[in-house]
Amino acid sequence: AWDAKGVLSTKSDNDSSLYLLGSFHMLKPTDYPVAQSVDAAFEDSKQVYFELSPQEMGDSALGEKLALAGIRTDGTTLQ
Repeated sequence: AWDAKGVLSTKSDNDSSLYLLGSFHMLKPTDYPVAQSVDAAFEDSKQVYFELSPQEMGDSALGEKLALAGIRTDGTTLQ
């Protein structure tokens, strides 16, 4: 099983929780099943947001799209 320590963060108050899970896309088949804390976070969640949609992960042009997304083309610079 994959140990989620340091990758799954939780912030809670009296009536809600926010879970942040990083580097999930780097898992290998041998990392399954995932840690129980990851399954529990998904089960407790009402909404789930992905950096990329699961459908986009299968796009063969994804690497090029990501590289181009990081390049400014409007002549401006970051401060």
